[in-house]
Amino acid sequence: MGQGTSKHEPFTPAASVGAEELSRVVRGKRIIVGVTGGIAAYKTAMVVSKLAQAGAEVTVAMTEAATHFVSALTFQALSGRAVYTSAWEHIESKDPQHISLASAADLALVAPCTMDCLAKLATRRTDDVGTLILSAIDRAKTHVLLAP
Repeated sequence: MGQGTSKHEPFTPAASVGAEELSRVVRGKRIIVGVTGGIAAYKTAMVVSKLAQAGAEVTVAMTEAATHFVSALTFQALSGRAVYTSAWEHIESKDPQHISLASAADLALVAPCTMDCLAKLATRRTDDVGTLILSAIDRAKTHVLLAP
């Protein structure tokens, strides 16, 4: 039986995609990873590491609550890029950073996506850098994945 078709063989997406296949899919892609304040934030560090190693250009945006679980420095080291924890950081041009990040993104992932974040997205509340970036994404061209 194929993977996930037997009750004794659970489907595990992470195990089913090898490093070579992941690299083929994400190499050169611009991926925004939003990290919210849940205990699973530490697992997102592993996701960011794997994506960056596979050749993706990963930009991390963290809520203030997320920084209580994992530091921004951890994500900076794993992604090799600046990490956004505030809408007022890394302003290098006259372009609003959330607009330029959102328009350049090939994919956005929020992991863990807390209930608070889901509520903000549902009501279009943008009081942190992650939801601000997500609000500017053109959903017709960029997929947004929410991983509670």
